[in-house]
Amino acid sequence: MKILIVDDKKENLYFLETLLNGIGYETISANNGAVAIDLAKKSDIQLIISDILMPVMDGFTFCRNCKKNENLKNIPFVFYTATYTEPKDKEFALSLGAVKYILKPQEPDVFIEIIEEVLNDVNSDKIKNIPNDGVSEDVVLREYNSVLVNKLEDKMRQAEQKEIELKEYVVKLEKTIEEREKAEKELGRSELKYKKLYDGMMDGFVITTIEGKILEFNNAFTSMLMYDDDDELKSKNINDLTPAKWHDEEKRIFENQVFGSGYSETYEKEMIKKDGSIFPVELRTYLIVNEKNEKEGMWAIIKDITERKKIELMTQKLNEELEQRVKERTSQLKILNQELEAFSYSVSHDLRTPLRIISGYSKILFEEYANELSDDAKTLLEGITKNTNNMSCLIDDLLEFSKLNRKEVALTEINFEKIFKEVFYEIPNSAIKDKVKINISKLPVVKGDKALLKQVAANFISNAVKFSSKVENPEINVSANIENGMAVFCIKDNGVGFDMNYSGKLFGVFQRLHKQNEYEGTGVGLAIVKRIINRHGGKVWAESELNNGSSFYFSLPLFK
Repeated sequence: MKILIVDDKKENLYFLETLLNGIGYETISANNGAVAIDLAKKSDIQLIISDILMPVMDGFTFCRNCKKNENLKNIPFVFYTATYTEPKDKEFALSLGAVKYILKPQEPDVFIEIIEEVLNDVNSDKIKNIPNDGVSEDVVLREYNSVLVNKLEDKMRQAEQKEIELKEYVVKLEKTIEEREKAEKELGRSELKYKKLYDGMMDGFVITTIEGKILEFNNAFTSMLMYDDDDELKSKNINDLTPAKWHDEEKRIFENQVFGSGYSETYEKEMIKKDGSIFPVELRTYLIVNEKNEKEGMWAIIKDITERKKIELMTQKLNEELEQRVKERTSQLKILNQELEAFSYSVSHDLRTPLRIISGYSKILFEEYANELSDDAKTLLEGITKNTNNMSCLIDDLLEFSKLNRKEVALTEINFEKIFKEVFYEIPNSAIKDKVKINISKLPVVKGDKALLKQVAANFISNAVKFSSKVENPEINVSANIENGMAVFCIKDNGVGFDMNYSGKLFGVFQRLHKQNEYEGTGVGLAIVKRIINRHGGKVWAESELNNGSSFYFSLPLFK
């Protein structure tokens, strides 16, 4: 059994190699995703264990590339990280196709148990590690960008907190130095006493004269600038280590902030390493004064922000790419909408014209030749007229359906009790309607587009009347309740009902569960209802039993 381990830290690779080799597994290692994916393609790998924060190619990108590769996508992928610890990080990692998300550090026994569980699940076919190819690159890019931005914000907040703590520590340190200066009268002896403290700091620490000549510094400062000779560094002025384009700006900061208030705000600049390469830093500078309050020098805490700048640049690039894709998609949608509107107009015109001609000729035949026509001929003409009317209604419904996604939703307060009463009394077939008993309970006030929601009510009520018209005592009940902040409405009838095995077709275009000659209709009404409710952020569904009535439900946001 061969396992690929990916981590940019040698000590982490050594730990995992030792642990896994000790229990009989063969391992191969890589220090970033780019190297790892090449190894995976060339080797017979049964499991991948990867860190996330790595140079060249991070763990998220590595996982995504594996899941897109036909030969690698079925290899189980486990993340092992100490950096990405938020629930959203885990959620994103698992959405890429990972089977486990383990946080560092883990006890060796626990870690081995998790890994063996994964391998056992794979061997027993409990998991099949194939990603969802339906996830678009845009969605992955957006989520990846969000995870990076959140991580950057976390790191910046941590840095700010550390800076606050460090400032408090430095204030205490200054006070200690001051007390020791008064007692010992010698700055040099005081410096020796706190040198061990600042040498242990992660960020660079440097003391200079007022003119900028370097006096003291910690190990982090020398490592940052790649100097191995302290005397060589002490021969420099801070300006020698700063590109010329920053000199005037930093001079203004000293004069306006450090010499005035005793310290500067955090600011950024660039510095020059011994090999001549330039890198970005973030720093804060403080003033050193003697017991007479005279300026004696400055000290600064300097942080190398190269990695942060890379992340910011990558984030900016991702945002720009995403914005460009959104613009392109928006432009495409605009063109498609324009084409759809033109097509709708063409359909309306081209289909209605022959219908009007057929209807007109039929009317002329009835009016001028009624006495000469046989009963069969009259029946055929009535059929022609009825079908042209049905076709006209179908065209109207299809055009209305096609416009719904483009139609602006004007949200307002909706009184559904009034709307349901209106649509019931507006039903034209009074002979059928007069048989129906309708009960409308007190309904909650919701938020929506009145014209669109009236279409919803009209479709539900007309369907309830139509499909209960053949029972002896037709009855319709309209009620509602509140669930999870949404109003859920129910339109219940005691009509013919339908077989729930076909409920999936109910809200599709041209879907009918009863014959046309039994119950008239275009087969588009419930599709219109579903689209309207979806545009309002709600849901629509139905429950029924054949020959025992139907209950139609829809939910809408409450009016607040």
